[in-house]
Amino acid sequence: MTSYTLAIDTGGTFTDFALLDEGGNAVEKYKVASTPEDPSNGIIAGLQLIAQSKSIEIKSLMSRVQLIIHGTTVTTNAVLTSLGAKTALITTEGFRDILEMRRGIRPTFFDNKYTAPKSLIPRHLRFGVQERISSTGAVLIPLNKNDLYRIGDQLKAEQVEAVAVCFMHSYLNPQHEKQANHILQELLPHAYITVSSEILPQPRLYERVSTTAINSYVGPLLNHYLDALLEKLRDLHFTGTFFIVTSNGGAASPELAKKIPAATLLSGPAAGPVAALHLCQSAGYSNCLTMDMGGTSFEASLIKDGMPLTSRRAEVNFNAVSLPMMAIQTIGAGGGSIAWLDSGNFLHMGPQSSGAIPGPAAYNLGGTVPTCTDAALVMGLLDPDRFLSGRYPLSLDKASQAIEKYIATPLGISVEEAAWGMYQVIITNMANSLKELTVRKGYDPREFLLVVGGGAGPLHCAYLSRELEIPMMMIPAESSVMCAFGMLLADLKLDYVRTFYAAFSHDNVPEMLALFDEMHVRGKKESAYGESLNYRIGVTYSLDLRYRGQHNELTIAIDRADLERHNLENIVRSFHQEHNRQYGYSLENSRVPLEVLCLRLLYTGKRQIGSDLKPLEKQSLSARLLGYREVYNPHARTYQKLSVWDGTQPSQEVIEGPAIIEMGYTTVFIPQHFSGQYDSFGNLLMYENNNT
Repeated sequence: MTSYTLAIDTGGTFTDFALLDEGGNAVEKYKVASTPEDPSNGIIAGLQLIAQSKSIEIKSLMSRVQLIIHGTTVTTNAVLTSLGAKTALITTEGFRDILEMRRGIRPTFFDNKYTAPKSLIPRHLRFGVQERISSTGAVLIPLNKNDLYRIGDQLKAEQVEAVAVCFMHSYLNPQHEKQANHILQELLPHAYITVSSEILPQPRLYERVSTTAINSYVGPLLNHYLDALLEKLRDLHFTGTFFIVTSNGGAASPELAKKIPAATLLSGPAAGPVAALHLCQSAGYSNCLTMDMGGTSFEASLIKDGMPLTSRRAEVNFNAVSLPMMAIQTIGAGGGSIAWLDSGNFLHMGPQSSGAIPGPAAYNLGGTVPTCTDAALVMGLLDPDRFLSGRYPLSLDKASQAIEKYIATPLGISVEEAAWGMYQVIITNMANSLKELTVRKGYDPREFLLVVGGGAGPLHCAYLSRELEIPMMMIPAESSVMCAFGMLLADLKLDYVRTFYAAFSHDNVPEMLALFDEMHVRGKKESAYGESLNYRIGVTYSLDLRYRGQHNELTIAIDRADLERHNLENIVRSFHQEHNRQYGYSLENSRVPLEVLCLRLLYTGKRQIGSDLKPLEKQSLSARLLGYREVYNPHARTYQKLSVWDGTQPSQEVIEGPAIIEMGYTTVFIPQHFSGQYDSFGNLLMYENNNT
């Protein structure tokens, strides 16, 4: 019997599936509506759809699945909606308000109506404890255990579900945090407890407290979700291996994800850059932008010289997270983004979304407000009978009524003009997001290939590329499930960090090597399951370096052999080069000494099978015409008949715009003056004719 690897990406509106057989042949794509009240129900519905398509029982299907890789939005939604577990914070006396004080910098200097966002943990559940560790790791004030017992009684009375423990300078000496953890485990045996020295042993108090608090805030929810999902899968005869995608674009076991649930905050979107990197390298590109426009949000990322941009400092709903993650720009711009008018009758799109339930008005499931999907349907870009391969018929009347009531009539324009305005606004929103990712960081978007993903992405990418003067777009065959496709390619990734604040000198090399060895031992233990799954294990070493007296540091990848042989000059040279690249100068000639802040180790496991894209065995000479469709032309203010082509059968023919291509789970719009042509892998390359 054929065995499978299955990727599952649960989004706010749809749940995507990518199925790969043991031979690594073409990826099969499936999509069902998400079920926000219990995401696992949507997953089971998708598994039933896959089984039906193969004419087998769902239990027979699941018994053949050897590996499941899952991206989830459980933790993300908990932080975005402030509906996580009831959590308490225990920190050093005098610092319990650090979550509200943050960095002490107003994000908007001139807004006198600015209101600071609420903390995830209310003040009455934040406690200070007598203790103090110095900046060198010495104990200045012993831990007052009586404080902890008193606080423990209060937490019992409050029925808290989780506790975050973060003391000053515990990254240098975790003694007090370990003692506190032991006491709290006795007092609150059912609570989820996070101590900062276990998940983020590095400097900067606010970021460390915030990350620890988020980890506890989402921990009980993720644990409950994974336990329930795995139980349902086992009931369906699944006996294979299960991985969770983490924010760094890698995969980890459920046990590791439960320890650091905050590492799953970008669980789904983080796989998008993984897919884009694989696709653009196959096409001969080393630089690309990736966009994924789904039902709820728009995510964008950047790949430069074959490396996705990453970050260790991010914010989720104004809460700092300092764990390694893909640098992903996210805004509320998807097929379900709601159109609305402000007090000045200016048109906006999102960030609010209609979600999966009730969804856009066109879904005919009770939604009454106009959305991006409704606009596309009114303009004729979507076929009401072909949406999601015909499984979800759309109502043109409902879409028109919603746009007329809330947008067209108040503005005194036609429904079609209102739909075109909605289409333009959401493209502008996405263009501004891409500018944040590129122009504001010193990158020219015209030098990048745009890899288009998401069910709604191919409908909007042409005008988006024109806005940014991007010369070439790639719409992969897996576009509609691009993040799920990326999960099939995801490596195992385990990140470790140790603080080592010292001069970067030969005298300190032995201690640095000893710390790297400690992390190596832990990584080898926690990645052992990868070796049994045909993953090739690798290790990457990095140092956080800065000039003495500097505030911010740079992470420099190093060759361990340079440390072992005391070839520090190679590492110093790399630091100067990176500093010059990022800031436009270096102090190489001034001989300013360097200092180390942190040591980092990344354990990776590269999958050995099923990750190579194969060229199509054959392509037809001409495209298959499905028919014609009336599509609104905003310049002529009337509808015009466009040809509709079959995108499920790639051909060698150049398709000239204006035209529509139906690809099953997504629709491609090729406007006038644009053209599209398939490459040998079945990806549609689209470009504006004056850019060829």
